[in-house]
Amino acid sequence: MPSDASSQSRSAAHASSIESLERYIDPLYSYILRRVRQLEGMGVIYRGALSTPALVNETILSALRDIQKRPSEVSFYSWLRQLARKIVDREVTRVQEEERYEASLDVPVPRRVRPLPDHPPPERFHLIDVLPDPKEPKPWTVLENRRLQDYFSRMLGELPEAWREPFLLSMVDDYSIEEIAEIEGTSVAEVNHAIELAREWIQAKLAEEYEQQLPIRPWETLIRVAEEARIPDVYRSGLLERLRSARQASEGLSEIP
Repeated sequence: MPSDASSQSRSAAHASSIESLERYIDPLYSYILRRVRQLEGMGVIYRGALSTPALVNETILSALRDIQKRPSEVSFYSWLRQLARKIVDREVTRVQEEERYEASLDVPVPRRVRPLPDHPPPERFHLIDVLPDPKEPKPWTVLENRRLQDYFSRMLGELPEAWREPFLLSMVDDYSIEEIAEIEGTSVAEVNHAIELAREWIQAKLAEEYEQQLPIRPWETLIRVAEEARIPDVYRSGLLERLRSARQASEGLSEIP
């Protein structure tokens, strides 16, 4: 039977884990929302098939349940992101299986944007088709054109995650290089290198699209607009309140004499 000391120690560790979850709610939400957008833009799932808040909730519950299984050499957020990726992949499989079942029954789905699996996939297009003038791209063109948003989501989805996540955390989410290094469990030099590799890859991709070299700064502005993924204040406040209540309960248990 475990001693009171060991029980208190576990309660304290649990409270510390909840505190880490509180710190990483924002990047976790952004990561999951962008992943869902990528899958929608690629035509893997129909729009609205997955709920980002529900996926965030499931990831947090999974993290609280499996916290003892986290490898010590993996940063807390990197581990959290791995859990989120597995949960999203599982839900994508569920949605696809439901689609196949509905298709076999010939069930109408009038509100779905993406056709069922037996139909052709969404049309692929080149960036130049929807944004013919690459010299002075305007941020509003992204907001008003879903195909353009899909293009950027798919393009960034092709980046290695080790490059993409530091780039987005810096370029879109406004984290400092030092904060990103802590989040990713790596060094400042490695974060800078990853961001530079992402920039070079994007520059090469755009040059391939337009058959000419383009200035990267205007495109970073467009990516910033397209990949905006802020957590809604109301949802964030409610989630943090629940986590803080759980942490206080754990801290109370650890202090019982």
